[in-house]
Amino acid sequence: MIHSLTKYINGHGDALGGFILGDAKTLHLLRETGLRYLTGAALSPMSAFLILRGLKTLTLRMERHSAFGLAVAQALEAHLAVAWVSYPFLRSHPEHKIARRQMSNGSGMLALGLQTGFEGARRMMDGLTLITRSVSLGDADSLICHPASLTRSRKSIHLQGRAFA
Repeated sequence: MIHSLTKYINGHGDALGGFILGDAKTLHLLRETGLRYLTGAALSPMSAFLILRGLKTLTLRMERHSAFGLAVAQALEAHLAVAWVSYPFLRSHPEHKIARRQMSNGSGMLALGLQTGFEGARRMMDGLTLITRSVSLGDADSLICHPASLTRSRKSIHLQGRAFA
């Protein structure tokens, strides 16, 4: 299992980290075939401190993320401009029963689509003032991203004959 410490665990957008859990053979293979040379084998002391600081408030932050995430998802689902909302704690979500059985709460992340489609989503995002456009999830700010724009940009670059790596 691979887990990011940068996102909810840290929660402040000021440290990078992660961990890997697995059997001894797999961990040894990962350590010896590149992990040590690509990213380093251990967190810096400062990153470890910052992540531990975030861990202290994780329970409270997750309760708030979940409460507000559900409230925002419900409000969006009722909005006429919204075509669909994906949030597992909404009763309308196809995996709602599984989510309730497996999780004590939802999270602060959701996905939505607008009736106006791709261009409407871009216009809506351009008008936001309190929510920052970003692909990161590990910050204290409310963030939004538009994956379809990223996909369309990559496809456009590829079609113009420039490979996107």
